[in-house]
Parts: sequence; structure tokens; C-alpha cells
Amino acid sequence: MGTNATNPADYIRNPDAAGTVITATHAEINTAADMSTRIVTVADATNTISLTQPLHANRIVYTLDASLAITLPEATGTGDVYKVVLGIAATAVTIVTADTANASMRGLVNAVDFDSEATLPSYPAMIGDDTITLNGTATGGRIHDNFTFTDVATDIWLVSGHLYLSGGSEVTPFSSAA
Repeated sequence: MGTNATNPADYIRNPDAAGTVITATHAEINTAADMSTRIVTVADATNTISLTQPLHANRIVYTLDASLAITLPEATGTGDVYKVVLGIAATAVTIVTADTANASMRGLVNAVDFDSEATLPSYPAMIGDDTITLNGTATGGRIHDNFTFTDVATDIWLVSGHLYLSGGSEVTPFSSAA
């Protein structure tokens, strides 16, 4: 750190002994280092939530609303990661991209089928898919089902996840429904 620093704000601008300048903002350093805000809990009866970079990026969004409609922010290629974990079984949870006209999800969700079929299906997101629908049975949505969304490019969300299915006629949770 530089020896001319007179207050904490100066430390971020001054180079270290090797001349390396820290280019991260105070907010970026706080986001990376603040362990107290790693989990954002969404209460029951919230009904809808739009995820935002300052409040939800690079954190776990733990949902306690069985019929929550979640909207991802606009995909712009920031590299931000949004992890959604169900803390309660879903009855009608949806996760949709903010730009339903252009944005889509790419990736794969793996599942475990707990009914008599006992299969291990995988569901790819097809071009144009902008929505995940969870109904608690055939499309998933059991407690601790989870998804990770990474903003990899303009209008592209890379998605991965894990589902627990049961219902006899399991189907993909992905669609272009929005």
C-alpha cells in the first residue's frame, strides 16, 4: 500500500510496493469479501421478485415462497452468477429471463426421478427457452432443487441445476413460455 494514504479511501487508489494498482471499486471489494450477505432469503407470500446485480449477484437466493415468479436481470455478459435454491416445495415457481423477446437459457439440468420409474433424466435448454417452470412433481420443484445462472453474453444465460422429480410423467422444466 502507498505510504501517502491519509484515509481508507486512498488505499484503493495507491499502488502496492510492486506498483500494482487495485482497480476494484469499494462496492466490488465489499461484495467479494462480505460473507454476511451470501444468502438472500425470499419470504413466503413474496409472489414476485426481480433479481438485481447489487442485491443478488454472486449470492444464493433461498426461496421460501411455493408460488414465486423470479425474473433474472438482463443478460449482458457480466459473468455474474445467480444461484436459486428452493427452501420449500414449489407448487408454481417460475424463473424467466428479463428480455423474453431475445434472451435464452443454455445448459443442462440433471434430475433424479423418485417414483416407480427411478430414472436419471437430463434436460437441455433448447434455443429460445427463456422460462423454467416448477410444479412440485413432473417438472421438479422439490425442496433444495437448485439452479445456477451465469450471465455469459448478451442475451445468454448459462444454466445448470439439480431437480428431484416424481409424478409419473416427468417433462423438461424449460420452455419458451414467456
